[in-house]
Amino acid sequence: MTSIEVPYSIAAALPTLSVMDVTNDVAQTVARSGRKEGIAYIHVAHSRSLVRIQERETGFFEDLEGLLERIVPS
Repeated sequence: MTSIEVPYSIAAALPTLSVMDVTNDVAQTVARSGRKEGIAYIHVAHSRSLVRIQERETGFFEDLEGLLERIVPS
């Protein structure tokens, strides 16, 4: 699992946010399962956690900053 640095503007608004790239971990687990088809369900055991699947793309944090500017008072 790779931790991804969250820009300061987002970290200030969401101090408990952690962004992790689990792509390789999921791919390895699926490969070890021997399955060739299906759906991988990703979840966390902690009740106050959330898994959000996001395509790897460069504009993600810029989009999140724009969203926060609209919904979080300055």
